[in-house]
Amino acid sequence: MSFVTNLTSDQLSTLSTDIIAGLATDDIAGLSSNQFVGFTTLQIPVMSTSQIAQGFTTIQAAALTTLQASALTSAQIGALATANIAALKSADFTALKTNAIVGLSTSQMVALTTDQVAAFSTGALASGLNTAQIVALSTQQAAALGTAQVVALSTNNVAALETADFAALKSDAVAALTINQMKALTTGQVVALSTTEAAALSSAQVVALSSDSIAALETADLSALKTAVVAALTSAQAVALTTLQLSTLATASLAALSTANVAQLNSAQVVALTSLQLAALSTAQVAALNPSSVAAIETADLGGLSTSAIAALRTAQIGALTTNQVNNLATAQVAALGTAAFAAGLNTAQIVALSTQQAAALGTAQVVALSTTNVAALETADFAALKSDAVAALSINQVKALT
Repeated sequence: MSFVTNLTSDQLSTLSTDIIAGLATDDIAGLSSNQFVGFTTLQIPVMSTSQIAQGFTTIQAAALTTLQASALTSAQIGALATANIAALKSADFTALKTNAIVGLSTSQMVALTTDQVAAFSTGALASGLNTAQIVALSTQQAAALGTAQVVALSTNNVAALETADFAALKSDAVAALTINQMKALTTGQVVALSTTEAAALSSAQVVALSSDSIAALETADLSALKTAVVAALTSAQAVALTTLQLSTLATASLAALSTANVAQLNSAQVVALTSLQLAALSTAQVAALNPSSVAAIETADLGGLSTSAIAALRTAQIGALTTNQVNNLATAQVAALGTAAFAAGLNTAQIVALSTQQAAALGTAQVVALSTTNVAALETADFAALKSDAVAALSINQVKALT
């Protein structure tokens, strides 16, 4: 062993970088922790990977000052034994340069303590770690990441988080994800969201999700979204909602869907809605439904719509009603059908489908609005059931059309 082991820390700090680079690994290994702290930030970087790998002891690694740690290069970091990595203080990890962190191998990443992971600077996480290192993180290590650290991750690194690791992130960290990070989430990560995390998401964050991600949301998570968030869904996202998701959506959330999104719902989606959900739709939402979707509504569910919702039906929607749907409308609903839509929307098959009780519920304005063809299509019993005032108000052409 050379003279170096007899030098004080102050004396070691005066050695030239050439001498430092030429030290044998035994010379370095023989230094005490008190001596080791004497190395300067100019001397540390010139040590070879062999000196680092074979000369450093865990005691020396633990003795490193934050300044010395900040001087380590990526190659030197990569040369440290996992035991030495584990011996580094949390403050040392905070001090590591971004380009030095790149040197951490996946096996070294696995060896990190949760305190060390939590000590990574946001700058290091933003630019230093690669996807392989992120994948190497354990669930416990991912759980140790702070909000600022998670927000600092690149979109590639966010997407690289394994499902279990993503699920382990702090709720505050998930709530703070940027728009670009939300766009990068995989469907598996979206499925891993907790109900609490889903409830904390903002409109901008949810709108950033892909349609596939929206469809992947668990029903409890979808129902947990704030009504303002549901109202902000894009048309593409609304179309992506599964029938199971829609059938379990809270009525308040369903009522929050924009009319533009309601108009995009297909027949299968509308059929999946329960009577309570349909009854919770506003008149504007009912009027926005696609006519083919209206025709697909089950008779019992259609019967649950309020008279104001029925009155809001457009001509095309009324025309799309099946004869079975028409025949099962409550008399109050028939009486609520808008005159203009009633006149232009109903066809002769629908008129024939009216029951005597339904015909009796028709108002004068509705009867007067009927086309001559539809007047002629009224069955005898139905015509006889019309209110006297309605019959008295028949136009000349309607009277001519009577059978």
